[in-house]
Amino acid sequence: MLVALQRGAASLSRAALLGRPALPGRAALLGRAALLGFFVLLILAPGALAAGGAGKITGTVTAACKCENPKPLAGIEVTVYEVGGTESQVGSATTNEHGEYAIDGLPGGSYHVEFSPGKSGLNYLIQYYNDKLSLATAEPVKVVGAKATEGIDAEMQRGGELQSGSVVLHLLPCSASPMKPSVLPESRFA
Repeated sequence: MLVALQRGAASLSRAALLGRPALPGRAALLGRAALLGFFVLLILAPGALAAGGAGKITGTVTAACKCENPKPLAGIEVTVYEVGGTESQVGSATTNEHGEYAIDGLPGGSYHVEFSPGKSGLNYLIQYYNDKLSLATAEPVKVVGAKATEGIDAEMQRGGELQSGSVVLHLLPCSASPMKPSVLPESRFA
């Protein structure tokens, strides 16, 4: 293709030096065709590469409870880390009003998925896929080629809080009343 481009350019240059319009000779036509092919490749290649090798992880995040219809959680940050030496972040998303998320553009491989309240202000504990408490114990999620890895869901556990000097744990967020396992003075947490 490069040779055809060079021949076409040389033919156009000779015609320009002689003051004549370039005749559509074989070299000129080949050069134009190669140039057009090159631009088409530049335009289409990124989409073809993304479609051929980028997968995604999808799921739904709800509040953990012992009820039939758990409440979907909007605003939960879902972060994906590469499994291996650096555990570097490779993607993230925030759940929508239905608790759903999708993280696109992931090359095939294994990943750890973190669920966090992030900046939402929601009182839920950070967790990793399949109810794990740390990145070190997180269960890997496999992405294969351009396919979607679906059903990477989480049931978020509510965090505790201090209310009038008492520790209140919300063990069943769907229940009407939180459980107060013990009363501890606030000064013990300072």
